[in-house]
Amino acid sequence: MFLKSNTISCELDENIDNMKRSCEWAVAIDDGYFPFHYKSGKGSAPLIAVLGCREVIKDVSITLIQVDEKDPDKHVIALIKDLVERNSDINISSIMSDSVIFAGFSVYDPWLVYEYFKIPIIALFSHPLDLLRIRSALKSHFIDHERRFALIERAYLNSIRIKTLRGVLRVLCIGFSVERCRENIMYNQTFHKYPQPLNSADIIASALGRFLADKSFFKKIDLG
Repeated sequence: MFLKSNTISCELDENIDNMKRSCEWAVAIDDGYFPFHYKSGKGSAPLIAVLGCREVIKDVSITLIQVDEKDPDKHVIALIKDLVERNSDINISSIMSDSVIFAGFSVYDPWLVYEYFKIPIIALFSHPLDLLRIRSALKSHFIDHERRFALIERAYLNSIRIKTLRGVLRVLCIGFSVERCRENIMYNQTFHKYPQPLNSADIIASALGRFLADKSFFKKIDLG
């Protein structure tokens, strides 16, 4: 009985090792729900990073980000770094995000994140952006509106339409070819046109955001 159990354990270990090598592992980042009155830095929203491959979630890292945060890059980098360091035995093939905007108008720089980790970036746009309307909104609310808009505009205008078996996506690909980007996305698609790690990040972040809001746990905090 002991020998049989040990054999099963060895087979499981081997399967896990094979999965670590063969999977298109991705770090997917998304933000969670927050009440509208938290805008302009009056509250915080959860920011989630999921290390996953298709439907498998290997690890999760969580932080809070001020709504309309001026410098979200430091939080994005910290989340990714946390997962990379804890999972050094896994080859991460991409970093995914839903556009380049988190928590209101917290705009992160995907080129900066790529330069930091040298891991390809995939930013997906779920719907067309009205750049003129976005520019007007930013100008009305933020002193640094030009910097925020420049990042959004650059990301959106450099994105392309990619056809997959699950539908057409508008995607910004940084750090690898369009075809390699398409392969990575399609590998991680399951029942939805969005890659499953990004869907998982969205589900976790949204649920956590609503839980925290319902429990009145959100407060304006000093994030350093």
